[in-house]
Amino acid sequence: MRFFNWLTDNIKLIGIKILVGFTLTVGLHIFFVTNVYAQEFGWGDFPLTYNGTGVSIDTNGGVYSGVYQGQCNVNGGTKANSIGLNGSNMYVKFIFNKSVNNVVIKIGAIDAGHKSVYTTNAGTTSISKIAGDSQCYANISGNVLTYSGFTGYVDDRILISSTVSFTELTVTQPADNTDYALYTLYLGDLIVTSPPAPTSISASNSTMCSGSNTQLTANGAQGTVHWYNGSCGGTELTTGLSGTNNEVLTVSPTATTTYYAKTEISGTYSSDCASATITVSPLLQYRSKQTGSWTTAANWEQYNGATWVAATSYPGEITNACNSPLVTILTGHQMEISGVNVTLPNFKMEGTGKLFVRSTGKLSVSG
Repeated sequence: MRFFNWLTDNIKLIGIKILVGFTLTVGLHIFFVTNVYAQEFGWGDFPLTYNGTGVSIDTNGGVYSGVYQGQCNVNGGTKANSIGLNGSNMYVKFIFNKSVNNVVIKIGAIDAGHKSVYTTNAGTTSISKIAGDSQCYANISGNVLTYSGFTGYVDDRILISSTVSFTELTVTQPADNTDYALYTLYLGDLIVTSPPAPTSISASNSTMCSGSNTQLTANGAQGTVHWYNGSCGGTELTTGLSGTNNEVLTVSPTATTTYYAKTEISGTYSSDCASATITVSPLLQYRSKQTGSWTTAANWEQYNGATWVAATSYPGEITNACNSPLVTILTGHQMEISGVNVTLPNFKMEGTGKLFVRSTGKLSVSG
């Protein structure tokens, strides 16, 4: 970085300070604050932490020790020891460790023809004038600010917004700028914004058999992905993760399950989740639990892909793509078919297991 504290009050300079904060309105959040030096930060203050949010800078500028009082008499001037940018192809980047949006830049002093460009590291950036300030010949086109017809200490405020929250704000003086500039960061009542949730969750298999695997991918995630089942923010899943930011989760559900994903940047989480439901078909692999009627589900157990559990249907009552090739009557159990026709792909009895088929019933084995 190049220091240029040789600048004097006789050179026309720009002082810019950033105000970050919000008041709830419809579509726009702005917190208007007059100059308070205790909350304004210059060259030697970085890196810093303010209300739990860390801020650092990257710049090819230097330090300027002067103080300016704005001629438009709005916000009280520019703090000493600001970050100075001398002429063209200069920049200062403010780096936040949490997502923010709707940042206010204060213009301290300019020469006619000054030009600066404002960009964020996420979304589409736009800038606008704040109502009530004089804006001393400020001209805005997209994310570019220029001045014409004025030389002096303007003390203007300009709102910088993005279509999504961001963690980096860069102010650049491009090649066709020939002016000087000073920058200070003002953190009024800093309020961070939540990063957006993933836009969707895609699954390699959204309908599957119990015990099979499926791979979930959180699409459009900004930051680290956290996965849950049960509810958004419910039971966090910490195994089966992969990808640069845990955006991929591999699971083996044994029943229909809804999975949720939210994003996190430096301790700040998205306020909501993307979700996807994986429909699981039971294996329909049965074994007898006790002696009794074939058509009583309580007399059977089903394999869920991991262990034997109480059956929710009797063998042959339902069919699906996961239909098991095997139904077993265990030794010592006697099952009776009466009043129903049962068709199975495979069937066997172990040891002393027995099956009685009454005249009103029928068993067909297709395997």
